[in-house]
Formats: sequence, C-alpha cells, structure tokens
Amino acid sequence: MQYKTIMLELLQQNPSLHDRLQKTGQLFSTMETYARQLKVRHELWKASLAEQNPALGAIEISAAALEIAVQEIEQALRTEYPGNAGEPHSVAAAIDFVRVHPSNK
Repeated sequence: MQYKTIMLELLQQNPSLHDRLQKTGQLFSTMETYARQLKVRHELWKASLAEQNPALGAIEISAAALEIAVQEIEQALRTEYPGNAGEPHSVAAAIDFVRVHPSNK
C-alpha cells in the first residue's frame, strides 16, 4: 500500500497547508507521520470489516477500509490544521491517484 503517496496527494489537494508545511520544513515529517497513522487505521479497519462482513472479499474489505481510514486522516488534518478547513480533501482523488501511479515495490 502506498500510504505516503496517498498522504502527499491529500496534502497537495490543500495548497495553503502544503505550502505552509513546505516553507517551514515540515512537509516530509508531516506526510510521514500521517502516512504511518493511515497505515495503522487501514489495518485496524480491515480487521474490523473482515470480522463484521466475512462474506466480502479481501479486495473489497481493503478498499472500504482504506476509504474509512483516509476519511479519518482527513478529519485529523482538519483538526490539526483548522485554518485550512475551507479546502476540502477528496478521498476518491487520492485513491485514483494511487491507482494511476502504482508503486514499483
């Protein structure tokens, strides 16, 4: 999973926050921190959804879990950086970005 890529895309969708983090030298560390949180939340949601919906396939569970986890991270960003609340994030855009730019790993 490309958690760093998703987080970078989410931050880029919020230009004022992205620019502020970049100017203060905090862009990379913020992206790294939130990417780790996204990974943890994604794994937790996968386990929870698999338990709640055993009939669903692994891909469906992973996709649903990722969507929920990204929404949680978006909310965390809005809470952490409230001055940027007017710039919405797009879960779909972040996920589409990852699909278009697959990892070579």
